[in-house]
Amino acid sequence: MRRGAIILSALLIICTGAVNLFAYMYTYDNRTDYDIRLTVELYDDSDKIIQVKALDSQVLVTQFLLKSWIVEVFLNDKWNRVLHLTCDVLPGDHVFSIYVREVKNERGELSQSWNVITDDAMSP
Repeated sequence: MRRGAIILSALLIICTGAVNLFAYMYTYDNRTDYDIRLTVELYDDSDKIIQVKALDSQVLVTQFLLKSWIVEVFLNDKWNRVLHLTCDVLPGDHVFSIYVREVKNERGELSQSWNVITDDAMSP
């Protein structure tokens, strides 16, 4: 009986570890002075919502590939969509860095251009 429990425990530990071997890690770096919210759609048809503070990072670990993701920023007392991205990334771990370029025109009005750079774009 004791031997069977040990073998069963060992199999459970091995299976749990094997599941994590096939997990993907997506890191979202917020390189802006704004808090952002990400809605990440996965191929298992579930959505994950991630809040990322200004100049901070969050990591999403999942067994599913990304389908798309939306970046929203909290401006003027509401969440505003600034990016909607579909994903054409290969399986594996990826880093997405989110930037905003702000320019004031001659009338003093601020315009923003939101962008994402992936680790794939930064690789040699």
